[in-house]
Amino acid sequence: MKKLNNRIKHKMAVFFIVFILQIASIQLFTQELRFEHIEDTYDLKINAVTKIIQDSTGYLWFGTRNGLFRYNGYEFKIFNKKKYKNLESDIIPTIFEDSKRRLLIGTRKGLYYYNYQYDRFKLIFKNKNKRITFVNTIFEDNKNRIWIGTYSGIFILDKNDKLIKSYIHNKDDSNSILHNTIGKISRDSNDKIWILTLNGLSMHNNKNFFINYPLPQDNKIKRIWATTSYLNSDDEIWVSAKNKGLMKFDIKKLKYSFYKDNFKGAENLKNNLIHDLFQDSNTLWISSIKGLIHFDVKTKDWRIIKNDQNITTSISQNDVRYSFKDRSNNYWVCTLGGGINKISKNSLYFNNIKAGNKKTNLNNKMVWSIYEDKSGNILYGTDDGLNFWDKMEGRFYYYKDNSANSEFNDDFFMSIFEDHNRDIWIGTSGKGLKKFDRQTNTLITFKRNVKNKKSISSNVVTKIFQDEEKNLWIGTGFGLNKYNYENNEFLKIIKNKKLPNAHLFSVLDIIEKNPNELYIGTNRGLFEFDKKKKTLRKNIIFSSINTIVSVILKDNGFLWLGTNSGLYRLNMKFKTLIKYNKQDGLPDDSIKSIIKTDKNTLWISTDFGLSKFNIRKESFTNYYKNNGISGNRFNVRASIKARDGKLYFGGLNGVTSFYPENIIEDTNIPNIIITEFKLFNKDVNIGVKSILKKSIQYTKKINLKYNQNFFSFEFTVLDFTNPQKNKYKYKLSGIDEDWVFSDAGRRFANYSGVAPGNYIFTVKGSNSNGIWNNKGASIEVYIETPFWSTWWFRLFIVLFIIIIIILLYKKRIKNIEHKLRSENAVNELCNNYKITNREKEILSLILSGKDNKEIEDILFISYNTVKNHVHNIFKKFGVKNRSDLILFFNTTQNIDKR
Repeated sequence: MKKLNNRIKHKMAVFFIVFILQIASIQLFTQELRFEHIEDTYDLKINAVTKIIQDSTGYLWFGTRNGLFRYNGYEFKIFNKKKYKNLESDIIPTIFEDSKRRLLIGTRKGLYYYNYQYDRFKLIFKNKNKRITFVNTIFEDNKNRIWIGTYSGIFILDKNDKLIKSYIHNKDDSNSILHNTIGKISRDSNDKIWILTLNGLSMHNNKNFFINYPLPQDNKIKRIWATTSYLNSDDEIWVSAKNKGLMKFDIKKLKYSFYKDNFKGAENLKNNLIHDLFQDSNTLWISSIKGLIHFDVKTKDWRIIKNDQNITTSISQNDVRYSFKDRSNNYWVCTLGGGINKISKNSLYFNNIKAGNKKTNLNNKMVWSIYEDKSGNILYGTDDGLNFWDKMEGRFYYYKDNSANSEFNDDFFMSIFEDHNRDIWIGTSGKGLKKFDRQTNTLITFKRNVKNKKSISSNVVTKIFQDEEKNLWIGTGFGLNKYNYENNEFLKIIKNKKLPNAHLFSVLDIIEKNPNELYIGTNRGLFEFDKKKKTLRKNIIFSSINTIVSVILKDNGFLWLGTNSGLYRLNMKFKTLIKYNKQDGLPDDSIKSIIKTDKNTLWISTDFGLSKFNIRKESFTNYYKNNGISGNRFNVRASIKARDGKLYFGGLNGVTSFYPENIIEDTNIPNIIITEFKLFNKDVNIGVKSILKKSIQYTKKINLKYNQNFFSFEFTVLDFTNPQKNKYKYKLSGIDEDWVFSDAGRRFANYSGVAPGNYIFTVKGSNSNGIWNNKGASIEVYIETPFWSTWWFRLFIVLFIIIIIILLYKKRIKNIEHKLRSENAVNELCNNYKITNREKEILSLILSGKDNKEIEDILFISYNTVKNHVHNIFKKFGVKNRSDLILFFNTTQNIDKR
């Protein structure tokens, strides 16, 4: 111990024993860019990306040497000559969206236009005088003319895509373009058009000739080739040249100037092949064969970023071919052999301090406490002792006694505090409370002693707090303690009849309610401590909250509490309570720490992510590991706001620090589109005879037959910041009573057995920051009614039935009338031939076809009687048998009808 003290005292002229090294320093860390490697199914790792654009819809398009790719944040779709027969080449050097929102595709064999609505390509231009037209760049001037830069000069198309002009290098004409190989075409603020050629810059003067500015030649190098350029908003053109490095062309001075690199231990820029340039604010992004280079155009500082196989979030490969920034401020870095990398905008401002073997790393990734002392030093309590960053030496110092008898082994620091005497107090997870007395240069340890009632109540020290009266309060795993400076004794706060086990509470946070009272956050809720009466009472409003209170923040009449069940805001005047949890936008309900940065903003660390809460709007903006923070899981109260405004949050994977004003909240409303329509789980292709005459994105209404009622829609939010955190809600009017919510894992809606009728399908979406597109995307769906269910068919059936009923009724009436006439005729004949009543009955049965036996059974008379009556009937009518009798009566009735 003395040896260590002497070393520090001698070296720094200050003392820091075991735990604290006191120097005036401000923590400074090298910014670590976090690269997300985009997975794909088309092996884009080996297909060099030559160009990226984001179209007006929001899709990202990637031009490669093996086809055109479209990305929606989740998967790629390929467009190549195998799928599109009229596309002659898969080599795509450039892509451009013109003022008509047409996607122009530059290929090795000409210029194409991709028709979004009908999903097909159309050849616009091909140089008839050359066997190959390698389109290298595309540009649109202020007259809406399209300039096509190729390996054989420039060609200009009018607004109807007709060739109106071409420019070819002529070695005998000094006013011709400098070279036929065209790299970039740009327009400055004065509408002058600048063309980068292989030999330098040519400026078109709008009079059909050029003023040329060749690259400065080097006596040692016979030929200098330009590789790429970028025209910035200051009318400066950055030009890279093989064997010459980076230079800048000043349009006002009309001269080149060279920039020398100052990489420490890096390759000379002159020997580095540069593929692409683009400037974002003060940073020039340089895509080179030996890494991604950042150049600060103001400070002239260089930084090269290379692959580190030991870091999974480093750039995937060193051969960087192209870089691009989308409308959500994400950066896309494309490599050869390593595919596509993405950098979130905010990851440029999140500083991550991680564990490692280097002296610029923490000695352990588990960070339990962070503290800034009165000299501005930042101290970190980890699983392996105390870490201190020495700015003067640019390294960490680590303090942990590794001797066998050390009481610090297998222990970590839960709380660090500097009191009014500038003594440092350390709360440990089981080895008691440590005090470093600067005046006596001694270390004192306070431990629980069951025989001493004035010892600390627990060796687990969770919180150290000093009130305005300079009283030191110690929160432990078994209640609250007050430290007595005069005799180094502790007062245990347990005097309350209603709370006989107050000393068993685990104190998690302490703040001052007023000069006479403290708020105490515990694992049994929120308590108020009266310092004069030395009594605890449980807060009534929070009595129903039994989860652990992890943090308390007092704020202008409000009390903010972080718990394991969400964030609570208490209006202390009106005693009203508001709760916020995952349903309101929090990334996780387990709150670890809260920091207030301004009157409307809280920064909240949780068990799954970091959140920015807008108090006025009551909205959350969440940040996760893939946004650039060190990890998703944080530790309780492991956070501070430093004097310079920088925030520090510690967790299970190191520390994340940042200046909150630098973190840009994405307020752009994301575009949401319906991407696919399926029938019976099969894709519906575009075609004249198809249900979809054009792309679903451009279709307003779908007409389906009655038996095509099993269909689905797919959709996506075109925001690439953190697409896995995008949210969706959809509804089919008449089917879904309420909105159906889904996440990025379910970007589709299925419907089956839908009845005929008119419906409207609507889908809305939000980006990972919770910004919703409430207008959404909609499409009308009409399912036709089968003919047997139509009104006219039903009316026809009703009329048909009515007609049948009428016809049957008329026939029945006619039959009745006929029967009556027949009966009258029979009665008249019977009267004329003196037929008795019994004989009439038998005659009627004979005429109906009954034989004698049947007549016997019907009339219940003997067979002989029937036989006699039948004989008499034959005799009276003068017939010999039944047939003659029936014929007689039929003939008689026919005569009557006539």
